[in-house]
Amino acid sequence: MQIPNLESGTLYEIKIFVEDSSGDEALLFKIEVRTIPSIASKLLKNADKISDKPTIFRLRPAKTTNTDKDILIHEFFSDGSHREEKTLLLVGASGSGKSTLVNAIVNYATDVSFADKFRFKITDDRRTTLIPQRTEDIVCYKIRWQDGFKVEFNLNVIEVPGFGSGNNAIIYRKLINLFRSIEYISAACLVVPSFSRLTAEQRCIFNNILSIFGKDINYVIPLITFDDGGEIKALSSLTAAKVPYVEHMHFRFNNSQLLSGNEHVEIWNKRQSTMHNLFGEPTVFVNYSVDLTNEVLKVRTNLIVSLHEARTRIQQIERMETIIEDYDLNKGRQQQNPEKRARQLDADKICINCNMCKQTCIFNCSLAVRCFWFCVCFLESVWSFVCCICSRLPCCSRICRCSCKRAYCCCIKCLHRCLGCKCSCSFAHHEKEYGRYKDDIRDTFRNTQEVTGLTGCEIENNDEKLKMIDDKKKLINEVVKKIDNISIYAGSIKKSALFDELPPEIESLKKYRKKLLT
Repeated sequence: MQIPNLESGTLYEIKIFVEDSSGDEALLFKIEVRTIPSIASKLLKNADKISDKPTIFRLRPAKTTNTDKDILIHEFFSDGSHREEKTLLLVGASGSGKSTLVNAIVNYATDVSFADKFRFKITDDRRTTLIPQRTEDIVCYKIRWQDGFKVEFNLNVIEVPGFGSGNNAIIYRKLINLFRSIEYISAACLVVPSFSRLTAEQRCIFNNILSIFGKDINYVIPLITFDDGGEIKALSSLTAAKVPYVEHMHFRFNNSQLLSGNEHVEIWNKRQSTMHNLFGEPTVFVNYSVDLTNEVLKVRTNLIVSLHEARTRIQQIERMETIIEDYDLNKGRQQQNPEKRARQLDADKICINCNMCKQTCIFNCSLAVRCFWFCVCFLESVWSFVCCICSRLPCCSRICRCSCKRAYCCCIKCLHRCLGCKCSCSFAHHEKEYGRYKDDIRDTFRNTQEVTGLTGCEIENNDEKLKMIDDKKKLINEVVKKIDNISIYAGSIKKSALFDELPPEIESLKKYRKKLLT
């Protein structure tokens, strides 16, 4: 008989009773047993207490290596067993519960019992930001087998930074540096919350995760977190997103209360059973070579860099084309530009001219007209004063357009028409002069410098234009080479990647290449 969830190193009294047909009970057996101290209790000397309620200890790594490639390696316990080594790769979106799952694995491997008054932790919260929680570095936890472990091999758990829906080139480069130091992956696990629905962003995240693997990894193993025992919506999302996984090979975890101190025993037992299935199933841990995966990562990194460089050079080409078009347009505008200029003619004729608009209102006027004109000027002054102080509104809203802004009533307007005055200026701006004004249209030409200053063109002469055309040709040649390299990278990814979906802009770049060469 086995009694689970007993605290290690603790004295228990075990009693066995028998019940007869009448329902009476009698003590059959009684014994006091002290449980053997578990490996977990022995490891407390290698841990630091970080919390009292609940009691949480952080295991101290025996060795820590922080590479210059943003890869952090924690090695726990000394390795004197030379046992087989298994590598578990954990990938998933930000906030999917990867770090908590790592702590759950450690508590299972070190045989922490539900009755134990402590829990272990090895992840570092300082490596995550608050909003959103996202691990920045790739972290490899090397857990060396010790006598009493529930896992019968040396276990490496690699926690990959949370994938997002944006550019993950930085994660690709970190994984390349990581895979240089390991030979194989035993299990590629996708950590996904049970409530995860397939949205456009979630599909993009799945695609980014799958894009790191080569075809030598046939499928991923879903690790379902935040599982409350209900329907797993995440599996439907994985199927809809065409994530390759074996239907019966998925594992459900509820780790949300692991370090809270008030976790229910049923949740603990379910997690222990799931961990036993995960690490005891021989078909889960199959060693996959990372050579092809590493090659896929290198090609995808080169593809991202080439796409960025191609976009930059295309923008430079389009800018040069705009500058050259502006220069040609401005040069074509150096043509006839009509300009009105007033000139005095017929200097022997007496005219009434407007000094404001430089035009002749009455040409070759007689003495009677001139006398009448002076009378009208006097009346305008009187009527303007009357209109300003009249209790009624001015009888005409039209006023002088010049700076004096004199009132312009209907009577003055009538006198203007009687005299044949064409402008709307006050009579005060009209004078008797010899000669009349005539509009003369002259052809004027602006030079190149004036046109450039007018439109803001960046080139001023043909020499600069020719130099820019040469620079544009060089950029075109560079873009063509970049697009050719992108096509090569795309072909390599389709040949070797587990997930061969490519950025949609590749097709548009191919069309742009044909346009450049025509």
